[in-house]
Amino acid sequence: MTKSSLLDIKDEVYMLQKLMYEQSKQLDNFSDPAIVKISQLLDEKLNIIQKAQVKN
Repeated sequence: MTKSSLLDIKDEVYMLQKLMYEQSKQLDNFSDPAIVKISQLLDEKLNIIQKAQVKN
């Protein structure tokens, strides 16, 4: 994985974190399907970053 693609994924993580925070404030329900979906996407991105760091 290139540094550029890793930076892109980190940007996506930041955006997903921000989105999840905003949605949780609006919905006031952490088990709402929209928040769960965002959380799952966030997990996927974080796993990609972790795997890339282990390889290096």
